[in-house]
Amino acid sequence: MARKRNNRQTSFIDVTRLLQKLDDAPNEIKAEIEELTIELAEFGADRMRTYIKTRGTNKTWGKDGKPSGWWSKKTNRYRYGSLSARYDSGDMLRAVGTRIARGPQQSRATFGWTRDREKYFTYQEEGFYNVKADVDVPGMFALRDARRDAVREAPRIARKYQNRISRILNK
Repeated sequence: MARKRNNRQTSFIDVTRLLQKLDDAPNEIKAEIEELTIELAEFGADRMRTYIKTRGTNKTWGKDGKPSGWWSKKTNRYRYGSLSARYDSGDMLRAVGTRIARGPQQSRATFGWTRDREKYFTYQEEGFYNVKADVDVPGMFALRDARRDAVREAPRIARKYQNRISRILNK
């Protein structure tokens, strides 16, 4: 007796479950990408705060060994020199923050002096000549170095989120 042949010319593939997973995945993936962006910006802001707290000059101002200074209206005291940090009044430190922009096609974050920015922040960042004390004040480069650190940290943070996204797709 001859074997009965299967006359099928096609094979049935059902991807309904996969499509359902993929329908749910974009929102979850988008949320993970937003979290990655936020984490990276917060890392940069935290690093910037650290630099502000640790990059003072610790120098007494004056010429020929004679201290000079001025009355600080912000702190209501006389200043004769720099501190070990750059937060005498705390305004520059408190102004550091993040901003997040979300939309259907974007996820952006910035960090730096995002609130109540004052002109002297830039002077402290880049360095300046202090006419009251008659001295060059070196820059602290908190924003510049925090940006550099965030760029260096980005691959590590991205790997963490890449693993999370892979788990979402492989559910």
